[in-house]
Amino acid sequence: MGRIQFAIVAALALVTRSANGFTVGTPEGLAAGTTGGGNGTIVYPTTNQELIAYLNFSEPLVVVLNKTFDFRGTEGTVTETGCRPDYTRECMAKNNGLKSQDVILQPGGMNNTGGCTGGTEVTVTATRLSVVSARVVSSWARA
Repeated sequence: MGRIQFAIVAALALVTRSANGFTVGTPEGLAAGTTGGGNGTIVYPTTNQELIAYLNFSEPLVVVLNKTFDFRGTEGTVTETGCRPDYTRECMAKNNGLKSQDVILQPGGMNNTGGCTGGTEVTVTATRLSVVSARVVSSWARA
């Protein structure tokens, strides 16, 4: 009995080890019409920098994302003049635990920023967006 159990466990381990985690079939939604990496080298980026390097690689790659890549805060923060609308001040005055959000001013100041009704000037610190976007060199698919 022990040999049979060992053989079954060994066979299952072999099948599990050779199983592929990639989707089989035709991509749907945002991936429809994409070709993927084909026979490219399979890579597993672990850092934001590594992911961007793989996306810009000149040879075909199959980039497998097995975690969330969070780019928030990678470019630092920016502090600018903002606006606190009247409805935000009213919400905060109730002191009921609810919070609101200040508005970052668009060019033109208080008069041209939508959503800043009856605003007062405040200082707003926000995450700076990257001025350089990640460029995908080749055709790609989301799975």
